Amino acid sequence: MSAKHVVLISFLLIPSVQGWSGWNRAGAPRKLVGGQEQSYLRPVWSPQGDLIAFTGTGYQGIQVLDPATGEIKQITDERAAGFGFCWSHDGSAIAARTARYEKRRRLNDVKVFELATGKFWSISGTRSRFKGVPRWTKDDRAVYILGKRQVQVLESGLPGVAPAEPASDRLYLLKTGKIAVGESSGTVIQMLDPLAGRRYLNLSLSPDGSKMAFEVVGGNLHVMNVDGTGLVDLGAGFRPGWSPAGKWIIYQVSEDDGHAFTSSDVFVIKTDGSEKTNLTQTADIYEMNPAWSPTADRIAFDVGEAGAIYVMDIEQN
Repeated sequence: MSAKHVVLISFLLIPSVQGWSGWNRAGAPRKLVGGQEQSYLRPVWSPQGDLIAFTGTGYQGIQVLDPATGEIKQITDERAAGFGFCWSHDGSAIAARTARYEKRRRLNDVKVFELATGKFWSISGTRSRFKGVPRWTKDDRAVYILGKRQVQVLESGLPGVAPAEPASDRLYLLKTGKIAVGESSGTVIQMLDPLAGRRYLNLSLSPDGSKMAFEVVGGNLHVMNVDGTGLVDLGAGFRPGWSPAGKWIIYQVSEDDGHAFTSSDVFVIKTDGSEKTNLTQTADIYEMNPAWSPTADRIAFDVGEAGAIYVMDIEQN
């Protein structure tokens, strides 16, 4: 038995962590896919919580798994499609930024992949280097992304849905390392720089659109209101994601030696910075890229060194 197999077996036998946090592990993590000949990462739940999309090594392609049946469907095998892809709010489609090269020139295309029919189409045409990743407007009628200099708002080709709450025309994205606030026309109306002079990444909006979480390059994880007020320092952390009710944030705390990761665990914390808890607590297994299910009772994550996607039940005290 290889050392990697021993590590994974010990990982599955670790008991549920009970503590003072509002959330605890409710069972052993379960491997869904990957970890042998195939390597997968970056799980993202569908809005209904019945499917999980993920990508492969180097963000090659997108695949969708039905956890109930184990069925896997390949959505695309295109280069870079797995970096920053995004589900539509109705769960019918995925928007992704694909890439190809002409000699040394990188060309991007924003595409919509419809799950039920298997159809896909370009909504941008091939362009030279989109700087951002695609995000849907609340009604799914458009996808917005940062181009070379301006925010591009692209018709999705979907009929759209009525949002659960009144649709805002505000768009939030990263532009030159700052947080840009735009209108549905694509015009940037405000730049937010809550920690003057710093650069930000991995911006994530709360489900109701009232708050945002983001990382500071060389610094900590933060959360604040979308108008730039109420800044809270959550401490060290990466890849923030929101609980369905928007009261908690799930994220990874990782360390590296400058070349490779040396540790990584999944944490949960309240948006005010309280009740922080390590949900995984493993020394030799690197749990990364956590995602909270819309049903609130599960998280998905990848185990970096194994190239596998796991799911774990959680419960609130």
